[in-house]
Amino acid sequence: MSPDDANNNEHRPQFRLRHLLIVTAIAAGVIAISAPLLRDFDRQRWMMIAATGVGFSAGALAVGLFGLIPRYYAQKRAGTLLLELRDRASLTKSLGFSGFMSLMTIFNVGIVLFYILLPSPPQAGRAFLAKSPFLPGVFAFVAAMCVFHAIWPPPHPRLHENGFVWGPVFIPWEKLSIARWDRLYPDVLQVGTYFAYRIKVAPHLREQVEAILRTHAAGFIQSPGTSHSKD
Repeated sequence: MSPDDANNNEHRPQFRLRHLLIVTAIAAGVIAISAPLLRDFDRQRWMMIAATGVGFSAGALAVGLFGLIPRYYAQKRAGTLLLELRDRASLTKSLGFSGFMSLMTIFNVGIVLFYILLPSPPQAGRAFLAKSPFLPGVFAFVAAMCVFHAIWPPPHPRLHENGFVWGPVFIPWEKLSIARWDRLYPDVLQVGTYFAYRIKVAPHLREQVEAILRTHAAGFIQSPGTSHSKD
């Protein structure tokens, strides 16, 4: 199997999750829009629909401003990718996180539709809904955040031509003051400036990591167990 085929197989479940979330969002939107045509809606129901739209839009805006855009500019400034620090365990964890966020998305969308389409709640339910007409907007905001984390899970640490990247964090090589292996856990790499990020490195990537850090990180303290270390 070629490396390209392996990468495709690794990311294929991710695309399936994306398709599931897209179908869920479309179905929820169609139900919410068509709901007023199926039954009489009072002012409170319309406020819930408006709050849902505002909440989901606010969540999408927050995702773009604090998630996607910082990640994009961090990778753009970092230059060419040299090595991505991931292994089978980290991929499994990432897919598991995406699956959990997908379930949370479906749960929150279901709560929103339940609030909007709830037929005739008992007296206690009416009182609760009257006091919280904007609560569906909160669940819609959470749903938007869950969609983001499901489709774009936390990225793996990366070593680039111009520096170290982990999600929205970019540290140029010249500003990297901490670069060493943990003394208690030899498979954990510590990199950072004022504080260190702890990254577990797969054994088959260790030599590549040390070679890159020796070339780009001036203060790198290499492991005594590698072939390039001093006796």
